[in-house]
Amino acid sequence: MTEAYLDGLRVLYDGEVMGERLLLALHAAARTPREARCFAAILQLETETKARLRPLLLRHGLSLAEAGDLSGIPARVAGYLQQSWEAYASATAARLGPILASYQAIAALGPPQDRPILQAVVDHEAALLRWAEMEGAGDTDASLSDLLSLLNFPPD
Repeated sequence: MTEAYLDGLRVLYDGEVMGERLLLALHAAARTPREARCFAAILQLETETKARLRPLLLRHGLSLAEAGDLSGIPARVAGYLQQSWEAYASATAARLGPILASYQAIAALGPPQDRPILQAVVDHEAALLRWAEMEGAGDTDASLSDLLSLLNFPPD
């Protein structure tokens, strides 16, 4: 296994850990029931994706410790609270585009036996990007559809 791939797995896992903690904070700060519902659905996706990654980390001898940098979460929550929902979603979409490309590159490094889980992580990021783009454009009716279809345990 290449060092680049192992480092990439850590990036993926740390990203889901950070996402989970961020979404917990955003859910707690939600301004409307609809925003809380969106955050709850994304939180569930973060949690399920983090759990999917654990077998890969274990298979490759990596720690399951949640040691990622969480120091930026308060600023991210403050940014949400200072913006309109559409502006927040648009800014999220702009941030997610490069992350999706990075995750696709990491997935391409993985061995065949890891590909189903790696593809699930890529699909997760793509669904988040579609959600953010749709919300930013005011197209809210079906923005969660792709994301919800990925969940084993969707929130009510």
